[in-house]
Amino acid sequence: MEKKEGSHQGVWECPDLFKLPIDHDPANQKWVLLVSLGDHLDVESGSKTQYFIGEFDGEKFRNDHHSDHVCWLDHGRDNYAGVTWSDLPDYDGRRILIGWMSNWRYANETPTEGWRSAMTIPRELSLKSTSTGLQLIQTPVKELKCIKEL
Repeated sequence: MEKKEGSHQGVWECPDLFKLPIDHDPANQKWVLLVSLGDHLDVESGSKTQYFIGEFDGEKFRNDHHSDHVCWLDHGRDNYAGVTWSDLPDYDGRRILIGWMSNWRYANETPTEGWRSAMTIPRELSLKSTSTGLQLIQTPVKELKCIKEL
């Protein structure tokens, strides 16, 4: 991957590289690279996460998008430094992400007593073909359906 690709408004942190099937077709897959950006004054929303879709040959990642195209994982302020589970059983087949539900812009100023911050709802990631190209889609995990109202 070239140094000029994606957003560089902040330090790149917490990379995650994995393969996903396109439109749930295991015979057609692409690599996805997640990269979080630390807080920077030029970024209105503070820290956030971008993703790249492309090819990986074991040494070099090649981004499918033009170098100035940025794909944001989330447009909110509180989903940062997400990581995915890599050891789910093969029969499961999902790629699940959980992120830090905070932002370096204000993380150390959040009132706290006993603990500070939380993690996001776990999300299943998938690649979907759209009229504008491949998109990384996030869906709350199916296990959340088991939660009952109190």
